Amino acid sequence: MALLDPTESLDPPHRPDWRSALSTAQFGPIAEDLLGVSLAAAGSGSATIARPIVDRGVDLYLRRLRSLLTVPIQVKAFQSLTPDGNGRFDLPVKEVIDDPNAYLAIVHVPTPHDQLYRRLFMIPFPLFRERCPRGIVQDRECFLFSGNFSGLGSGLWSDHLRDIDRLPDWLASIPDWMSPIPPVPHPPRSQAVVEGTALTTWRGDIGRLWAATELERATGLAAAERSGPRFLPAHPVGRTARPRILLDDYA
Repeated sequence: MALLDPTESLDPPHRPDWRSALSTAQFGPIAEDLLGVSLAAAGSGSATIARPIVDRGVDLYLRRLRSLLTVPIQVKAFQSLTPDGNGRFDLPVKEVIDDPNAYLAIVHVPTPHDQLYRRLFMIPFPLFRERCPRGIVQDRECFLFSGNFSGLGSGLWSDHLRDIDRLPDWLASIPDWMSPIPPVPHPPRSQAVVEGTALTTWRGDIGRLWAATELERATGLAAAERSGPRFLPAHPVGRTARPRILLDDYA
């Protein structure tokens, strides 16, 4: 039996035919995960994604590797749109994070909810606050968002509607994203894996979790977790500084 030639173009993946009614608690994390994967892939090795340990309005932290450049992202997602591609939601004003560097990502995850729609909105929060209409919904002041994902015509947010295959261009437009990064001064020390290190790693994970919890409780810093050990990005809620805290393990 001949093997497939890996250099040949593959057919589009089969679309699953499952139909399930997802709860909001399930659908939200799915949309966040799909966006995080898309952003990390669009970064071509320059981007990583972290999630906040405590939910304070930020769903994802996009960070440029080997730098402290961090972009908070709040994600809103639609399961369905109108036949002409329009979606609307009401977002309480108090739930909008006060960070001039943050973005509101608005995505559509159509059935069967396993991938993003081909277009999405990436709106800077200062612009969203300035431009979005407001109204009173159930005795709360809310932003009244309405946007069209079809890409046809013009609308209030059409200048921030992005094709998902153009996400690398959006990343490049983030201030300082393309700035040169100096080389690492010294190569990282290799650490041989020996029997018994699993316990040390386990203790280190507990230590990092405890440090993150105490950091948020005492200072209001929104600590985030990501793949990869040894450091903890910490984002001050409502501020622009982004310190990074090194956590050494002493087990």
